[in-house]
Amino acid sequence: MLRQIRRDYFQTHHLMGTLAMLGLEPLQLDAAFVLQVAANVAHAEALFLAACALPATRVRMRVLTAAEDNLDVARAVVDVLANCANRAPALN
Repeated sequence: MLRQIRRDYFQTHHLMGTLAMLGLEPLQLDAAFVLQVAANVAHAEALFLAACALPATRVRMRVLTAAEDNLDVARAVVDVLANCANRAPALN
């Protein structure tokens, strides 16, 4: 499970990087990217809940820490995306 969380962690950071490359320019993302971000958050939440269900061991703590960090970054991606959308003149 830790490997899967690490893979998803890199995917989540890739999404954040994509948003960061846009800077403060108006939103130039398509619907597919928005759906990808939404799916990423849902998957991060599912992994976090699965990590919570593991037996109390040191491995669980490592998995839970990684899953929580991934979920925090996934939620941050949504926040940045929402902020970018709020600044887009075409949407206001």
